[in-house]
Amino acid sequence: MHRRRDLSPRVFCSFPLLLQAKSRSFCIALLLNLPLLVLYNHAPAAAATTNVASGMVLSRELVQTSAGSVPVSLLDSDLTNPSVCMSVVQAHDQLISSDETVSSMANRTGALAGINGDYFEMNGPGRPIAMVMRDGQLLQSPTYHHVLGVTPAGALTISVPSFSGRVITAYASHVLNSVNIYNDAAKGGMVLITPALGATITVKGYTVAYLRLMPDTSDAFVVQSIQTNIVKLPALSGKYALIAGGNTGKWLASNLYAGGEIMLTRHISPDDNLLQAIGGGPQIVRNGALYHDPDLLTPHMMTTPNPLSVVGITRDGKHALFAVFDGRFADSKKSKGLTPIDAANYMLAHGAFQAMLFDGGGSSELVARLPGQHKVAVINTPSDGHERPVANGLFVYNITSSQAGHPACIRKNAA
Repeated sequence: MHRRRDLSPRVFCSFPLLLQAKSRSFCIALLLNLPLLVLYNHAPAAAATTNVASGMVLSRELVQTSAGSVPVSLLDSDLTNPSVCMSVVQAHDQLISSDETVSSMANRTGALAGINGDYFEMNGPGRPIAMVMRDGQLLQSPTYHHVLGVTPAGALTISVPSFSGRVITAYASHVLNSVNIYNDAAKGGMVLITPALGATITVKGYTVAYLRLMPDTSDAFVVQSIQTNIVKLPALSGKYALIAGGNTGKWLASNLYAGGEIMLTRHISPDDNLLQAIGGGPQIVRNGALYHDPDLLTPHMMTTPNPLSVVGITRDGKHALFAVFDGRFADSKKSKGLTPIDAANYMLAHGAFQAMLFDGGGSSELVARLPGQHKVAVINTPSDGHERPVANGLFVYNITSSQAGHPACIRKNAA
């Protein structure tokens, strides 16, 4: 059962704030969209709550806006609880796939709860658009989008990371531009393709160097073969490949040879020690305040109501907040959804010091395994009327469950 919460809008962009150049355009946008702006100006009412497991509390409520009621599903995970740990799950454990529902990913990995993740190439190969790291393995290097990271100690971070790498031979070296972002090769880049890509790709006549990882290392490789003018690169299993076109392809063909040993360096900045990472954005709460992020997928993204998925972090870093807002008239209340501005205010009221969006619309979904159940249930009302297969998700595990051996849990408690 949902509990109802009444909210009253109020203007918070003061005249002095309007005089600040960095704030002026954002405040004007807020004022022009005032009918949808909701801010808490009183103590929140109690929501209907369920203890999913030790350190994990699920709540459901109705938020009242001037545009109508919006059902909200919120999962609060206590990151200081030694039994709580988080992990990224990639659809079918590969970057290119037909994608997978959030409940399927949760059930096959034994998660107690989870939220949908990154935006993805929905009508194409199904790839997420930003960085993916799972259990310390870099599946896809960063782009220019925000990333939520999980450290070995279980703390959460939000940043726009960058990637740097090099291909190093005995006598030369070259920039490594990305990992599994194969489109970079068409721009003259050097790209490392790993088994995580998971499918055959067109390589447009590139040079390809097939590699084998040397035992007991993560950065030393033996070159198995060099091939030029390759049109298709098959899915890799047990080996890796460097691909490049143009002058970079010529460098690859001239400096690598079968049987030669090379080193590949790969670094993520500002945090090169993440255990998990998943993309999304924009960031909507930064350092305890509403944040106008320039990283918008569409110009009107911040002021258009939609179903939304949001992940927040409390100021002390001790709690992770997964929130999903229903919309597009799919739920019983026929709600429109919320704007990211509205969602930011909700997250601020619930203690978020940092918060970012994940993919929204029909992708927005929160699942949880309710007490006494063996599988997760979909907690919100997906706007498609059913679960949408998505690229990845962020999931919460409990080491007292059947997944006590999950790598994310082991590494967290060893940190």
